[in-house]
Amino acid sequence: MGEKVFRQVQWGKESSAAQGTPVAAIRALAAECNVPKDRNYQFIHDTNGRRGGPNRTAVYQYFADGITLNFPHGYYQALPGVFSCCLKGDITPTTASGGAYTWTFTPVFTSTASNLVDSLTMRVGDETEQYVMEFVQFRSVVIAGSAGDDAPITITANGYGRQVTVGAFTTTLTLGTLQPMVGNLSQLWVNNTFAVLGSGAAVSQTLVDWNIEIFGGQHPKFFADGARYFSTVGQSDIYLVATFTFEGNSTADGYFDLFQAGTAKAIRFKVTSGTDYITGSTPYSMVIDAYGKFEEVIPLAGERDGNSLHTAIFRSMDDGTNAVKVVVVTNNGTL
Repeated sequence: MGEKVFRQVQWGKESSAAQGTPVAAIRALAAECNVPKDRNYQFIHDTNGRRGGPNRTAVYQYFADGITLNFPHGYYQALPGVFSCCLKGDITPTTASGGAYTWTFTPVFTSTASNLVDSLTMRVGDETEQYVMEFVQFRSVVIAGSAGDDAPITITANGYGRQVTVGAFTTTLTLGTLQPMVGNLSQLWVNNTFAVLGSGAAVSQTLVDWNIEIFGGQHPKFFADGARYFSTVGQSDIYLVATFTFEGNSTADGYFDLFQAGTAKAIRFKVTSGTDYITGSTPYSMVIDAYGKFEEVIPLAGERDGNSLHTAIFRSMDDGTNAVKVVVVTNNGTL
């Protein structure tokens, strides 16, 4: 009998030269992952002179769409994998001091460049059955959290894979030591241009909660190539949509003015492990940079403990050079 306590989620990075070829897992994840339906049976009622209903079935396509990989207690070691399979892949991290690695996800936006987005083989199951999904990539990654709620930051990756087959876990993998992402240790900057992001003081006593969704533009491409599943993948627009809740102070009112005027800004969202990082001497961090405009700012949209709240939606744009960038510092040098 399958039991929840025996569930596991694992992933392994596939070769960039053979994406879609299943590989053994290299990392166990402190995550939840569904196993989506990967095929539709067409029930066919031929004109056979009978009223018994369908008399045969057919399957025309395999596609494991709707994979949701959720880290309810987000941690830094998960970030290189989710962003490598959404924004830009085949990254060799640089080694920082104190045993940490810096992963820089700066997608190229020119028409001829490729971001070589990585793919994963996912292994999900319990003690009764294990399921394998290859060529997994993520359409978007959501970073969400709040301050003052004694809560973690969550990471949710939304994507697809080729198909679902019965397989097996890779044995001997352990979760290892994981560094949590803490909502209260987050900061936001709003600057004039991408080039000066992070300059000056961070926004103070204003940001309450956030939901930042980064869309990598990844999508499957089906061709008549002799298989029911997709042959390869493509990448379209890369952009970000961030929903913020601000306390309704003068800073938030200034963002309403920016919205009304249609003024472009650059934002930096940063979360760091602070001084309580688990290993090494370099704090772990995640920085999300984007250029764009406030698409919507709604004053007096709610209240918390009697204090007025503004809600705001920031949508990224292309300034001709930059649009979205993510930098992660953590202690793992591989996905």
